[in-house]
Amino acid sequence: EELDNKRSSSRNGRNLAGGHELYYYFALHKPRGCLSSTKDETGLGRLTIYDFVTRCGFPKVGHVGRLDFDTSGVILLTNDVKLSIALTSPR
Repeated sequence: EELDNKRSSSRNGRNLAGGHELYYYFALHKPRGCLSSTKDETGLGRLTIYDFVTRCGFPKVGHVGRLDFDTSGVILLTNDVKLSIALTSPR
């Protein structure tokens, strides 16, 4: 999912000092049997990492990388698109 880093300093009622973007970084432990995507495209209703994000009240963030459905581990969630690209770009 692509995120917009050009939000205004007052988006969602938040006043960001100096008009700078406020970046969020979360390390989420993805359990086995959970998808590393925004929704289950198969329609089977499987749990996704964004089900946790929604429950925890995180701001809009994207995941950096992916973990297999049957794999558990830490996955980074952020709205810092430049960092996400830097971490996942093959260059």
